[in-house]
Amino acid sequence: MAADLPFPMYHQALSWVMELHGGELRKAWPAPLLAHLVAVSSLVWEDGGDEEQAVAALLHDALVYGGCSMAAIESRYGERVARIARFATDTHQAFDPGPRPPWLERRQAHIDSIATLDADVLLVMAADKAQECQEWSLQLDLHPEAVQGCPGGVEPIAWYYNSLHTTLGQRLENSRSVLILGRSVQALQPHMPHTAAGTSEQWQTWLRHYPQRHTPALFS
Repeated sequence: MAADLPFPMYHQALSWVMELHGGELRKAWPAPLLAHLVAVSSLVWEDGGDEEQAVAALLHDALVYGGCSMAAIESRYGERVARIARFATDTHQAFDPGPRPPWLERRQAHIDSIATLDADVLLVMAADKAQECQEWSLQLDLHPEAVQGCPGGVEPIAWYYNSLHTTLGQRLENSRSVLILGRSVQALQPHMPHTAAGTSEQWQTWLRHYPQRHTPALFS
C-alpha cells in the first residue's frame, strides 16, 4: 500500500469489508449490505468522527453477518475500533453468551445502553440508526407495500427509532446524525394511519406507549 495514501486504515478496512460481506444483501430490501456500511461511515465522517470511528462504522455488522471475531478486528485495527464495532450495533446480543433475548427486550436494552456507552461509540450508533431510519422512510414513501414485510407494521419501527433519537439526543449535542434520525422518524408518521393526522404530542404519546401494545408472537 502506498505510504502517501490518505486514510490508509480506512482504505484497508473497506477492502476487508468487501471480502467479508461480498454480495450480501440487506435483510429488509434487495440492496447490498456494503452500501449501508459505506453510508454509515460517511455519516460518521460528516458528524466529526475520526478515521477509527469511520472504520468501526464499516465493521459494525461484521461480527454478526461477516463471520468475523472481535479478536480479528482488534488485531488489525486495535481495541478501540473493535469495542466501537461491538457496542454500536443492536445485534451484538447475537454473539453474546446465553440465549437470545426477545425482540422488545433486545431493543430496550440497546436504548438503555446509551446512558453508559462512551461518546465515540454513540457517534457511530447514531449514524447507523440515522441511515437505517432514513432508508425505512424513503422505502415506504417509494414502495408503500413494503410495510407488508414489517412484523407489526410501522409502529415498532417508529417506536424504536424515536426512542433512540430521544435518548441519543440527550448524550450527543449538535449531531448531524441525530438530526437526520429525528427527521426520518417524523417521515414515518404518514405510514401509520391511526396517528397520521394527530399532533406531534399525540404522536409522541402513542409511540411511548408502544411497549404495552407489543405483540411478541410477531417477532423473533
